[in-house]
Amino acid sequence: MDRNVQATGGVAVIVVDSRGNSLADEFLHTAQQLGMHTVRLEASAERLYDPISLRRLRETYAPDGFTDILIFGDPTPALLETAADALSYGGALSFTCHHKLNAVPTDVGRLHYDRLQITSTTSWDITDAYRHTRDTALRKGDRLLLFGAGGAMGQMQLFYALTRPEPPAQIVVVDRHPERLAPLQAMGTPLAQAGGVELQFYCNADAEPEAQRAHLRALCPYGYDQVMLLASDPNAVALTYPLLTDGGVLNLFAGIPKGQRVELDWTLLASRHMRLLGSSGSTMDDIAECLRLVAEGALPARKVIGAIGGLNALPDALRAVQAHRYPGKIVIFPQLPDLPLMGLNELAAQLPQVYAHLEDGRYWTQAAERALGLH
Repeated sequence: MDRNVQATGGVAVIVVDSRGNSLADEFLHTAQQLGMHTVRLEASAERLYDPISLRRLRETYAPDGFTDILIFGDPTPALLETAADALSYGGALSFTCHHKLNAVPTDVGRLHYDRLQITSTTSWDITDAYRHTRDTALRKGDRLLLFGAGGAMGQMQLFYALTRPEPPAQIVVVDRHPERLAPLQAMGTPLAQAGGVELQFYCNADAEPEAQRAHLRALCPYGYDQVMLLASDPNAVALTYPLLTDGGVLNLFAGIPKGQRVELDWTLLASRHMRLLGSSGSTMDDIAECLRLVAEGALPARKVIGAIGGLNALPDALRAVQAHRYPGKIVIFPQLPDLPLMGLNELAAQLPQVYAHLEDGRYWTQAAERALGLH
């Protein structure tokens, strides 16, 4: 069923049990009132949840994918996997679930890049799938897991969480590189103490997934309200998904390639109202909000700068990003084309007059830019 009914009229394809279903008739009537083109198809009980039939419906009625798919009754994992694959960009899948499902192979890359939404409910009223789903904003008292947080985005996520007017009660920060956890501890510990936040760090280097999950569960026995996945590893999705509490949100922040499938228990989406989501890129409203937060000091972008260089150093900078050479962002100054690529920790030896103006010997400042000759 097309969500953009006011703009296009849309088409609603309603597949109904051949034995009859009054709910399907109500959907048909509502779609017609909305001015949608309607298609009513009957299927035997044996074919009602057939994945092949769903693929054919997409090929026939929605070559670019359905914007919304609603499934009632007892869908199989195979049908749910096919339904998720049949969604368009920004599509939403909702289904009722009345018994334990086997794991569903989930394309977590598409969840991230195509902004898909998957919700479920144990109720016969499918609107409960939306009603019981929380938003993604951090709330007072939340318990937040930042997994793979050693990079620049992890630093910004941690700072943002710790400086909320009503911060989370607990934040657990995970990375497999101890040298990347050190600056997070230096930045986060005083902020956590000032805000009364329980802040814990865990280096998961060389630990098996089950050992990692056990340790993270011990740190937060009742589960995390939010998991921000900052590691572009599909296995991390399977590791952290069971750690959510009831109503918890797993945000696939890091890019995972499309086609990467992870076996996930979708029963939890219904029985515990957990939520999986992701996004790639930002809207203009998002960008405006970020600029406002940076201007107000709520998002200190300068504190996530890890290296600087001139325009001629751009190829080396791109290789450094791929190799995760620096823990923060790399800033390229076009007006200084011959400035070599160097980490801020290298400035003491290479440009001591600039290093002297870093905040705490670690953070970039406007004074450092002036010493570099940019003002």
